[in-house]
Amino acid sequence: MPPLGLWSMRTNIVENTDNWVHVCDMHAGDDLTETLRMNKWDVIGISVQFSIQHDDYMKVAKKARAVCGTVIAGGFHAQVVQPPKGVTFVAKGWGEHAIAEHLKFQIKGEIHHPIFALTELNRYWEEDKPHDLRSMTKRWIPFETSRGCVRQCAFCGVQNVWEKYVSFSVSWIDRYLKYLEGKGIHELFIEDDNIALQPERLKQIISLFNRYNVHWSTPNGIEIRGLSKCLAEIADSGCWRVSLAFETGVEETAKRMNILDKWIKPKEARVIADWLMKNGIEVCGFFIIGWPGESLKQMQETVDYANSLPLTDRHIYIATPYPGTELYNYCKSKRYLTEDGAKLYRDLRYTTGLIKTKQWGPEQVEELRRKDRELALRRRAGENV
Repeated sequence: MPPLGLWSMRTNIVENTDNWVHVCDMHAGDDLTETLRMNKWDVIGISVQFSIQHDDYMKVAKKARAVCGTVIAGGFHAQVVQPPKGVTFVAKGWGEHAIAEHLKFQIKGEIHHPIFALTELNRYWEEDKPHDLRSMTKRWIPFETSRGCVRQCAFCGVQNVWEKYVSFSVSWIDRYLKYLEGKGIHELFIEDDNIALQPERLKQIISLFNRYNVHWSTPNGIEIRGLSKCLAEIADSGCWRVSLAFETGVEETAKRMNILDKWIKPKEARVIADWLMKNGIEVCGFFIIGWPGESLKQMQETVDYANSLPLTDRHIYIATPYPGTELYNYCKSKRYLTEDGAKLYRDLRYTTGLIKTKQWGPEQVEELRRKDRELALRRRAGENV
């Protein structure tokens, strides 16, 4: 994933001050050691989004502190764990606002959309590994229309990081799309979960997508209820694939996950998925098993539910206790975590069971998922199973 957040911070600093900013994109192969030698830095910022980056976070912070007196960390993981000694402070909320406060400048109105060189994006296009490993074109970019969330899903910590939900104005989105059109980019991966939170706003955004002739998909998921109120507009747009967070087929588990305000029952879900598929839009489903309090039988119900829906793809995730989430706090208080600290962070992947209750252990959940995946691959190969 291109570092749009860093590009946005760079843009807003440059647009509002006389400062020079360099982004060291380690995911694209930039050499951190060489970057640190390039200049005498006034401030170094480190973006740490994911728990599996924890060990690198420790190493980078130490190197940064050796050459700079002020080291700022930000990103989801950095905000929910104890910072290393090399970090001066951890920025909360929006990085653009945090850095503006530190450098004592003001962002008037909405933040400026990210500005970047095509050479920066081209490094990712050459890798040919778009989000979900699927795209309609070779010239794509991740895209966000909002930040934060109004919901309190127990498996998510976004509400603790972004503090509140804020949507970018339709005019802001229009300006950004015009900029992307000038770069020859006509495919968007919608990364924010809440583009469908306000159906009427979504219809306006789709109208802009149509005006700029863009293909779009939602690999990070989209709210099903809001989407269901815009089906006609979506069918007539460049939308080619949606990922829907069905989460679970068991209402009792949905209640434990604290998602009843967005969860839909299997019968309604089947109607929406079927409609999308019949209108030529691929549908990927997200499901979670291994939630504390549910039985192995209920997990199997969710797996069966996933297999009963008309989907192009479906992903069965094992409940993952990310620090900063209600799930993590609950499991820690009940002593359900099989690991904690740096070791837990290294293993936080949706394929790994890290929760052990009195009813079941991680091995049983992993085996249930493994068997389902094996059967799914055999079905895809054309076997009768």
